[in-house]
Amino acid sequence: MTSRIFYIFILFCVPILQIHAKTPDKYPTSLIHLGLTENADVIIRIKNTDVEFHNNAEIEIHETIAITLLNDDSKEAGAFYIPYDAFSSISDITGDIYDSDGKFIRILKKEDINDFSAGSRSSIFQDDRVKRIRVLRKSFPFTVEFSYTKKISEYFTPPKWHPVFEPRTSLENAKLKITAPENILVYKDFLSGLCQRINKDKKSIYNWEINNFKAVKHEENIPNSYLTYPFVLFHTGEYHLKSIKGNISTWSDIGNFYYNLNEGSDLLNPEAQKEIISLTENSSDTQSKVKLLYNWMQSQSRYVSIQQGIGGWKSYDADFVYKNKFGDCKALVNFMKATLLAAGIKSYPVLIGAGEHTEYVNTDFPFNYFNHVVLSVPINKDTTWLECTSQHQPFGYLGSFTSDRNGLLIDYDKSHLIHTPLYGKKENKSLLIATINISSDSPTKCIINQKSFGELQEEIRDFQYSASTKEKDDWIHYKLLVSDYKLSNYKFIGSEKDSAYSELEIALESNSMCVVSGNRLFIHANVLKDIIEDFPVTDKRSFPIESSLEATLIDSIVIHLPEHFVPESGDRNEKIESELGSFEYKLKYNAESHSFLLLCTYTQVKKIISADKYPNCLEFKNKIITLKNKPIVCIRQ
Repeated sequence: MTSRIFYIFILFCVPILQIHAKTPDKYPTSLIHLGLTENADVIIRIKNTDVEFHNNAEIEIHETIAITLLNDDSKEAGAFYIPYDAFSSISDITGDIYDSDGKFIRILKKEDINDFSAGSRSSIFQDDRVKRIRVLRKSFPFTVEFSYTKKISEYFTPPKWHPVFEPRTSLENAKLKITAPENILVYKDFLSGLCQRINKDKKSIYNWEINNFKAVKHEENIPNSYLTYPFVLFHTGEYHLKSIKGNISTWSDIGNFYYNLNEGSDLLNPEAQKEIISLTENSSDTQSKVKLLYNWMQSQSRYVSIQQGIGGWKSYDADFVYKNKFGDCKALVNFMKATLLAAGIKSYPVLIGAGEHTEYVNTDFPFNYFNHVVLSVPINKDTTWLECTSQHQPFGYLGSFTSDRNGLLIDYDKSHLIHTPLYGKKENKSLLIATINISSDSPTKCIINQKSFGELQEEIRDFQYSASTKEKDDWIHYKLLVSDYKLSNYKFIGSEKDSAYSELEIALESNSMCVVSGNRLFIHANVLKDIIEDFPVTDKRSFPIESSLEATLIDSIVIHLPEHFVPESGDRNEKIESELGSFEYKLKYNAESHSFLLLCTYTQVKKIISADKYPNCLEFKNKIITLKNKPIVCIRQ
């Protein structure tokens, strides 16, 4: 299997390594229950976390973690990535390393720790950093134990407790203890057992404990990890940021915080307002104005991540973006909001948990689930959604990054949860039209045209606008299922900014698509990989399967035959169905044009399928592959 990096998310600043006396033997691997080693590369022996809320709103965390790395596959897990920021500090960090028998080897050394920025390539202002603790040993297993004390001075919501969150990782024992002023803590726990609570000295003490959580194999298409691994969310009903204090007991509270923090930042200078009004003076309706101004915003700005201090929440002013031509998601949404406001159009930011498996929002527990923001524009009785961070995003289209999930619409004290659009089989479509011309004395010529809509067009659009020439070439070769071919040319001819639509055309010649053997001609007409990937083969499935995309794919392929060859058998029509959807294969010969028409229609549903149905899903996929790969046979007259 591929190497993995085991992430321990701990916020801290410059570590202080303490030199101390040799410790007694600890963590012999012989004491690990055999059930925990099954499917595991890593075993968390202990994770003890003590969290205390002080009266001055500071949070103090003491944590001790011991992790045993079992084999060579876990060697990258020896790298502990520990992010921190300007709002946290660390003291009393110590670390020890033990061999398989629990014998002390050495303490953690300064050279075991590196420090680097946690920003992306698009970031120019970001104070998030990462400490990497990496222990390299050739002999397995061994155990790394470390502890620290952390203080957090400012926060919106405290860090969640998520003691294990990756496959092939077992947990022997984890404890969470939270101490807070009496009766103010609110929490939501998932798969983490019962909470025990006591009140003492005007404080409330909460305790959770998890034992013997067994590792599972890595599985694709697992539903949200919040439903898979234990975790606890908690807060005191208040936030403390930059001397700003307020409530977060309700969704409206969270909306008020964001609204108040950014109030007044959506005003543009008179010059910008004049330019916007002149742009829209010939537009007849609100929708056309929004579209024109959205395209203008895309041409005027680019995305750059800005995450300094409170900048994770507070936007740069609209004038800053207008003058400097860049901003992060908050700043670009704010700029677009200001642009629309100058044209007399009201709009609302919507906080989103964007990306794969980040869409979970527990509607009954207000919390910071969000990492992105988009813009909602109500027009009459409909809503136009705007993703403001891409210069190539189609107008009114959010895409798979933020679709079909709960977000928080910001409207001062009327802020509320709202669901983003779901793109279904009508929006997510792919139409592949191919023509195959077979010659008896020259290579087969093939022209492929793929028209894609909705979420199925995103990959094509990304490569058209964001990839280098080499990356495009490599992607085309990856997509083609033809083994022996000469690529004549390819081009992107459709990607429009007005709709979620992309088009790709490929022309090639091949000596392998048609093979003559004796009196028979074998035609291989499956030319391009499906946009929807197959599920991986596994002997046993532990978790349900999430089919996250509803879509329709149609392949229409015309095959012109050479002289003296006719079909060996009659037309074919086969249809198969499963929990995932349906697939229909039609092959019809036209004697007048001396050609085949091959029509394949695949419809996939969006749903969560129980693990016991996985063999049926695999069988369904394999039948599709078999049908599409089966050669069409002709015979010489």
